[in-house]
Amino acid sequence: MAEMEKHDSPGSESPSRIENISASEKQMHSTFVVPTASEEAAVIRKLDYRLLPLVFVLYSLAVLDRSNLGNARLAGMTKDINLEGNRYNLLGTIFYIAYICSQWLCMGWKQFSPHKWCAFCVFFWGFIATIQATAFSWGGLMACRFFLGIAEACFGPGVPLYLSYFYPRDKIGFRHGVFISGAAMANAYGGALAYGISQIKGSVAPWRILFIIEGAPTCLFAIVVWFYLPDSILKAPFLTDREKDIALHMTARNQRIDVDKQTGVRLKEMLMGMKGSCWRSHQQLPNADDKTQTLPRGAAHYAILAAMFPSPLFPSSCQRSSRRWALSQRFSPKASLLRHTSSASSRSLRSVISPIAFRCEVLSAL
Repeated sequence: MAEMEKHDSPGSESPSRIENISASEKQMHSTFVVPTASEEAAVIRKLDYRLLPLVFVLYSLAVLDRSNLGNARLAGMTKDINLEGNRYNLLGTIFYIAYICSQWLCMGWKQFSPHKWCAFCVFFWGFIATIQATAFSWGGLMACRFFLGIAEACFGPGVPLYLSYFYPRDKIGFRHGVFISGAAMANAYGGALAYGISQIKGSVAPWRILFIIEGAPTCLFAIVVWFYLPDSILKAPFLTDREKDIALHMTARNQRIDVDKQTGVRLKEMLMGMKGSCWRSHQQLPNADDKTQTLPRGAAHYAILAAMFPSPLFPSSCQRSSRRWALSQRFSPKASLLRHTSSASSRSLRSVISPIAFRCEVLSAL
């Protein structure tokens, strides 16, 4: 027991991992009382209540804005924009080319204040998603999709880095799972929302209204991010001084942290982190649009309706995704467990979505 207290005490391991700390903070740190397990759990809960809803909703909006292309096509986009040949497929491809090639921009989370960087990214992709409604040619829509990929690459890949500012390494896995689960939730209400918007009749085409209604709220949410997303533990207004000390103690337990200097990129450490690694795009959960966007032209009405059918399934997928990450955090398995459960989840969803798409084809032939 004495060895454990010595190992966890601030004077042994944690201070060596806390860099750029001031003299007054060092004096305070020397009198720091090691927190109990209940105190640490209380701080983690406070962080969860503030951070997880924000990142969850943001990723849900990001997935909604990137995946509404199929619903827009079914809502009549082909009447105004020429999508013959491979033009429609290129609209989806150009997004991921920009997304993958721009993931190095996630360093903005470290170079700038996180609340400013995140608010900029959210407003950027919300603005691009909204002005897709003003496109009158395939080239203009291609440009919008390209910049949308850049904007979302500034946000998503850097969220795990941002979470490491507040959580110890062994707690980040589950929180990242909650963040990624926003994709399933976006699919849960995205299809129903697209069906409702497609029923709007007016002087503006339904597919343009779809882009506006799904993109404009993202721009407004950037204001929420600016005021409510904390930059660091020391700048978190919802934590007391004692809770900030406990949070610093936990995060410094198995990783190095900066206290005084919160921004700035260390090129040497960045290159070391990239050594032996490669950029990987985020896990893409199955989307009903993938099954409906290639249906015959006469099946548009049924296809939009079918996009709404799988909506109740995605909340359960969201729950399974979070549970999968929680198990990986607890048992520290290899990536094969994640790949296995992910593919199993995808197969289960596809087994339901595919018959729905097939019924649409049958109905269109009648």
